[in-house]
Amino acid sequence: MAHATERAGPLLRPGRRLLRLNRQPCAFSEHRRSYDFRARSPAARAAALAGPQSQPLCARPDLHAAIATQARRLEAEPDLVAPNWQLFIVMPHEVEFWQGAENRLHHRLLYRREKPGWLRESLWP
Repeated sequence: MAHATERAGPLLRPGRRLLRLNRQPCAFSEHRRSYDFRARSPAARAAALAGPQSQPLCARPDLHAAIATQARRLEAEPDLVAPNWQLFIVMPHEVEFWQGAENRLHHRLLYRREKPGWLRESLWP
């Protein structure tokens, strides 16, 4: 993912606002990731260590038990960092703003990174 350009493909509903980024995610160093993890609250660190994010959770009590176990672990090992902790910065090269309209005459603005700054364009709906 560190070198992949990603583009969102969102749905737009009337009256809704939307932001779309074309971006290049860049991973931070191990030192910076560790610093970021340790700067978070003890509860957030315990939750990050507790289990596989975005995987099915059978029962909510399992989550609370796993977090309590990791909170005790962090008390014993305050410098512990979750091995799967990642930190990215997103460097957009395009930013598109949408304002949906009932008649589909959406307002669309595109900002594109150009030297020395950003170019602003209006787009057809």
